[in-house]
Amino acid sequence: MINWLSVINLKSDPVKHLCLLLLALLPIGFCTAQTIAYTYDAAGNRISRVYVVNLRSATIHTSPPDSVEVKAPLGPLNITVYPNPTKGTLVIDVIGLKEGETVQLLLFDPQGRQLLRGQGTAGSTRLDLSAYPTGWYLLRAIKKSEKIEFKIIKE
Repeated sequence: MINWLSVINLKSDPVKHLCLLLLALLPIGFCTAQTIAYTYDAAGNRISRVYVVNLRSATIHTSPPDSVEVKAPLGPLNITVYPNPTKGTLVIDVIGLKEGETVQLLLFDPQGRQLLRGQGTAGSTRLDLSAYPTGWYLLRAIKKSEKIEFKIIKE
């Protein structure tokens, strides 16, 4: 390992001292600050996330994909719901259903009114939410006496 204090004799050469000081302060001039900005709908639900990188000369906005898939168990089944938020089509993957078995799917609005009733089968089931206004909804999956609920954001 190099002992930099012995290589640069600070007492003997003020130019070396100045160079060392500049090297130490150089990263400060290139540092950036990063923040995350969120937007919310009227009900207070987060609907988007934007990374903001502040440089000294400019500000860059980048939008990562804000859609996520949510996986949850329902008894011996695994249910995946995506994309969330959705712009129209919601996909529900059900893994573990036997041939001929179904999962009951119910969609509710924020006031608790049932908007949609369907059956999920093994594999993928698609729900078309394009006719519904922007906001949040509750998707309930029921298999026998077990149920699970997902909060769905419609953009």
